[in-house]
Amino acid sequence: MKTRTAFLAFLSVLPGRHDDFLDWHELDHRPENHGGIGHIFHSERFVLPPQGRRELAAEGPFADPGQYLMTYWSTAEPEQVTHDMAVLREQLAAQGRCGPINRDFLTNHTAIVVTVGHYAGDPQWASWYDRTEVPALFDDERITASYTLMPQVTAAAEPFVHLHYLTVADDGAGEAIAAAYASGPGARPRVLYQAAYLAQHGSQPRFYT
Repeated sequence: MKTRTAFLAFLSVLPGRHDDFLDWHELDHRPENHGGIGHIFHSERFVLPPQGRRELAAEGPFADPGQYLMTYWSTAEPEQVTHDMAVLREQLAAQGRCGPINRDFLTNHTAIVVTVGHYAGDPQWASWYDRTEVPALFDDERITASYTLMPQVTAAAEPFVHLHYLTVADDGAGEAIAAAYASGPGARPRVLYQAAYLAQHGSQPRFYT
């Protein structure tokens, strides 16, 4: 399956509403997205442990992005994904909303480290990260996959997103990944946000109420 677009959403839930949110997201929202949008072939939700390591921006949306990270993977172009998800959102109120997730799978990981940042004008670091550091990280068997997500050409000022998938609940692998952003040649990237999340399957684990 060829991925054209990865849609990421960070979400903050108010105290006392987490159980309601998880029931809605697991039994209603994700099934609707899979059943109603044919080009979405995988989605997953991650949860931030209460004492999880985070590097936060001083201000802006990444000063505190919230407790949950959602990923949706699609074969369509970004404009189509944005349009279809917006249309479906408008239709939910008029539909039964619930349905089976018809194309979902669990991959070989239990956690993810997400990094959001801006590259410097000097391209040396990005080239080093792609060609040298990512292969070196894979020497650690706890790290199973790495993705670099970039904004659309028309949104060049938007940040990059790096996803590193882990087979363990961090356990030091996150520190190894974080160290990469303080290493390498040339001007290093400006990290806006970095945190380790646990994969949340069937609304488990639950840390918040």
